[in-house]
Amino acid sequence: MESFSKYNSLLTVRSDRFFFHIHELNLIGSGPDVASAYADLRRRFDELLNEAKQADLLNSLPPPTGGGRKTGGLILANIVPFLIKIAIAAGVVLAILFPALSMVQGVVKRTLPRIEATVEKSVDKIEAAVDRASSKIMIKSGREFWSGLEKGLHRVAGPENEISDERREKLLSSLHILIKRVSPFTAELPLLFSYQSSAPVCIPAAASPP
Repeated sequence: MESFSKYNSLLTVRSDRFFFHIHELNLIGSGPDVASAYADLRRRFDELLNEAKQADLLNSLPPPTGGGRKTGGLILANIVPFLIKIAIAAGVVLAILFPALSMVQGVVKRTLPRIEATVEKSVDKIEAAVDRASSKIMIKSGREFWSGLEKGLHRVAGPENEISDERREKLLSSLHILIKRVSPFTAELPLLFSYQSSAPVCIPAAASPP
């Protein structure tokens, strides 16, 4: 009877659960992660070995067919496609974000000076109104003072100091167009990471699980 280290085990993943399989002995170990699945396979191998000893059937158990050969190349071949997917995803994200950021930056640069000018104009008007009210505080009664200040504030908050609806609509329209252009690309990115293993990965049983 060959030792456990002589048999090759195949690793597969199904629905977030890991499975190790020794084809010659038809043994399967499973678990929620690689370590627990490997430990379960070793436990089942030991149970099979003990039962064969008790029945004096050790010589009838199938020998390993792979000769304990190394399978690092198979593991690497399954890791490389995943790394390529990550590189593709990173490239797509960069290709989308750079133009999008440039567009947003352009909109902000064009709009920010107008907003700043409007705010400065409003602040100047408020300061002027406060100065006028302060200069008359000694000669006007309290009611006259507050009435003048109230009128000044109403003038500053008047609709003539608002950003026009046309400019506001243009800004919102530009942002909506940008979102619609980017959304189809960002919606497809999760598909690059959908992983359903179609081919098992062969790992030597003697190797320690990652």
